[in-house]
Amino acid sequence: ILAQALSTPNSTWAAWILGRTSRKTGATMGANKVVQKSKEAKMKAAMAGGKSRKKKWSKGKVKEKLANMVMFDKATYDKMLKEIPKAKLITPSVVSERLKVNGSVARVAIRHLEEKGLIAHVGEKHHAQMIYTRKIGGDDKQPLVVVARASASVFLLVLAEFLTTRFQSVTKHRWTGHSGRHNLHTKQKKKQKAAMAGGKSRKKKWSKGKVKEKLANMVMFDKATYDKMLKEIPKAKLITPSVVSERLKVNGSVARVAIRHLEEKGLIMHVGEKHHAQMIYTRNVGGADD
Repeated sequence: ILAQALSTPNSTWAAWILGRTSRKTGATMGANKVVQKSKEAKMKAAMAGGKSRKKKWSKGKVKEKLANMVMFDKATYDKMLKEIPKAKLITPSVVSERLKVNGSVARVAIRHLEEKGLIAHVGEKHHAQMIYTRKIGGDDKQPLVVVARASASVFLLVLAEFLTTRFQSVTKHRWTGHSGRHNLHTKQKKKQKAAMAGGKSRKKKWSKGKVKEKLANMVMFDKATYDKMLKEIPKAKLITPSVVSERLKVNGSVARVAIRHLEEKGLIMHVGEKHHAQMIYTRNVGGADD
């Protein structure tokens, strides 16, 4: 009967069966369709996602703080006598880096080793360029060949460092020169456009920046401050005009006068080379002149 109904398309049975089949197929196809979001819904989702994820900025390279010593102790002095005379290149920076001491202390150490005859100067002597090398043989009358080889090796090291620094500066200038001119022209064009568009009406607000705290330091000693100076300052490990000014709340000139007064009394001792612009002192251990 079904075959006969399908063979005659004009029959009611065939129409009924075909209608049922088409409805089932349409329902199945409609179930597989995915409902797409509108453009407004997509924009809202994108804006909400962008606000939640904030960009993390890196702090960049932080310079390491050095804690170099301002005077020699027993261990550092023994290390200087043992290691520095064996180095090929001896400069204040090399000594400061190896022994972890200040620059002025490193210069004093180099002169001390030179007086002992443990190191030899390279080239002409100059107060601003202290280049030394190890003393081979330990004799004052060294062969010219040995001195020439040592001088040549040190000269090559210094020349290589100079050429490397020079090459880096030239390369940096070559790569950044054109972009700097381009940025300058771009900034000028932007300023001209802002002026044409009525930039005068919008005034730029300048921040006041950090306001320096006003100090109320004294310009002369009273009895209490003088007694405090004699009691506390000679016990400090590091004594400079800034340290004295901060502790006693006095002016910088008064702090320098106080340091000279304590030095005359023999309560403190100078560290390194004496210089009018760099007053570094420490406590006088033992109270003896040595």
